[in-house]
Amino acid sequence: MEIFVGDTETYALNSPLARSYKTSQAFKTALEELLKHVGKSFGGNVVTEMKSLASIQALYCDEVLGNNEVMKSVKRAELLVSDSLYMCGPLIADRFSLPHVVVFTNSLSTPTAHAFSLPMSPAYVPQFKSALGDNLNFVKRIKNVYQWIAVYLAFHIGMVPPFKKLKDKYQITPNRDLYETLGRVDLIIGQMGFFLDYPRPILPSKKIAF
Repeated sequence: MEIFVGDTETYALNSPLARSYKTSQAFKTALEELLKHVGKSFGGNVVTEMKSLASIQALYCDEVLGNNEVMKSVKRAELLVSDSLYMCGPLIADRFSLPHVVVFTNSLSTPTAHAFSLPMSPAYVPQFKSALGDNLNFVKRIKNVYQWIAVYLAFHIGMVPPFKKLKDKYQITPNRDLYETLGRVDLIIGQMGFFLDYPRPILPSKKIAF
């Protein structure tokens, strides 16, 4: 197994599994400038937060997709494992037709769950960042529905556009719709079981392991 890590992420450089690749000066400059402004948006509403997160992720993703050395190594891989919140994984998997495993390190209600069509009924499933429990009265259900809408917008308006640009830039499966590419997954591994999260329906068409 190999984990490709840019040389800006010094925390992973001593790991035997990590393969460091040199990032461009343009990337380092852009990242430095971006981080000056993005930090201010965290702690606010979920749409603004996810939009800021996606802008950072897309910058990293662009650097990875444009690195020929990394892409040659990935092309020889047998399987790609990615984080559920980092939407570069589906783009890379689709580009090279690799089997794709997605790991949810947090709740299955994170905004990118919409990419994989995971059911998140606001009637009884507490939504991402709602701070609600599973005992929902009428008022709490109204709040939960509002939060579902916010998470939906956070994904489709806040997170998707930067990756649409990358898909077009690198000509990744032009014959395939963006949402079809982002939802491309063979197995979902949920690290947060229902005893820590909340019960929810799981579609039989989805291969999910806990």
